[in-house]
Amino acid sequence: MSRWRRIALQELPCCKRAIEEAKSPNRMWIGLREDFEEALRASPPEAQKAKRILNFVLRCERGLIPERVGSDEWLFFNYVLGSFIVGNSTMREHLPHMMPEADFERWIVGIADTPEEIAESRSAFYAARHRKKK
Repeated sequence: MSRWRRIALQELPCCKRAIEEAKSPNRMWIGLREDFEEALRASPPEAQKAKRILNFVLRCERGLIPERVGSDEWLFFNYVLGSFIVGNSTMREHLPHMMPEADFERWIVGIADTPEEIAESRSAFYAARHRKKK
């Protein structure tokens, strides 16, 4: 078994199917993105599963996983934050309560196309965080 697959399975046993079916680390990121979105759309949402996936991706992206699982975490973030930018209600409802502000800020600047998209996305992100606190 490849090292990236073994590490991912250890970290995310809840995503076994997506990890085992992936033929490459790139494909795994796409599968994890699909699992993340499915967890958020479940009724009720599987927030813990989604949060575990997001934390794993962030830890990989930061280099905190002992062995590099891959370098294409952007495949995950590009879709998740791209969905947030265009107003996907599922992402807008849940992502602000899972993703640290610093990571959101770092990724949104690289993914948004215009300053207006950045400003609108920031506004939606922080408004959702504020609503949850009440």
